Amino acid sequence: MIRTRGVALGVTLALCACGKKFEATDAQAGGAPAADAGATSGGTDGSAAGESEAGSVSGGAPSAGSGGAPEQSAGSSSGGATAAGAGGLLNTGGTGGLLSTGGTGGLLNTGGVVGSAGGGMDGGETPPIPTLGLVMWLRADRGVVLNAGRVTQWLDQSGNQMDALQTAGNARPTLLATGFNGLPTLDFDGTVQYLRLPDGFADFSKGLSGFVVARARVTDGGCASMLEVSNGSEIDDIAFAHWQQAWNYEVFDHDFGGGTVDPAQPVLFSILHRTTEEVVMRLNGDQANTSMFPLPLNKLRQDNFIGHSLYADCKYYQGQISEVVLYNRTVTDKELLTIEGYLQQHWALAPM
Repeated sequence: MIRTRGVALGVTLALCACGKKFEATDAQAGGAPAADAGATSGGTDGSAAGESEAGSVSGGAPSAGSGGAPEQSAGSSSGGATAAGAGGLLNTGGTGGLLSTGGTGGLLNTGGVVGSAGGGMDGGETPPIPTLGLVMWLRADRGVVLNAGRVTQWLDQSGNQMDALQTAGNARPTLLATGFNGLPTLDFDGTVQYLRLPDGFADFSKGLSGFVVARARVTDGGCASMLEVSNGSEIDDIAFAHWQQAWNYEVFDHDFGGGTVDPAQPVLFSILHRTTEEVVMRLNGDQANTSMFPLPLNKLRQDNFIGHSLYADCKYYQGQISEVVLYNRTVTDKELLTIEGYLQQHWALAPM
């Protein structure tokens, strides 16, 4: 199938050709898939062959994967500039530090999980965004599971367990503790790195609202997806992407673009797809373009990715992604301002 031309507000966009489906488990760049063993919080031991995951430990016993030495959890000291437990600027095996090795809650963890405190769904705290209809919520400052600086899992903060993961060691993106604006971000190389999402993303009959904080390193007019969910190339697809150096949103064979991708500047990319079939694209809180086309079909989607596309002429995403928020409804105008305000303040984004 060839992607048709989309027309929005008098702007005509030629669309890229689709083609062969990419299998997420294919080995890329000469690397074989690695086995995740004990990569989740709590330090589960693993025995599968491949790359050993040390696990994340929060004040508990050591955890080790097959062939890997255990990471020690050093205890519960608190309050100092350097602490072995909770509350320190530098934590080894504890929680809450700016740099945490083998534990949870730090800005940068080695073999652990980034961020378990502040502004999320756990701990009885009030989330900074509405939760009604929230399908998935990924944040670079929370729930990032690492091995040797590479992202093995990106844990969903919505409570729906839509965790993104990558088992192939060579295909894992990198966590940059001070990516853009001095804040953490996931960095994708544009060659092989991506994360796979679980099956789901089926029902958008009440509308769709999506928000991505990203910086795309675009050097040509090619296309790449930050978030793409589908059942194959051009089958039931929904894509938050860029193409021909413009930001792009697609549902099946309908799409439209807006703005210009600046590789030097991060952006808050927002999409509102209403039940009236009106689609609004916003960039850093300002309306960039509108269009009209149907909502996504009610279909379970099984080929779902962060940083990857099944379109034959599209590339792997090259750039950084700091937050992804997706709703299975159209948020209200008041909620829109709340969500965009939080994201702009949280990631220090300037207006367009």
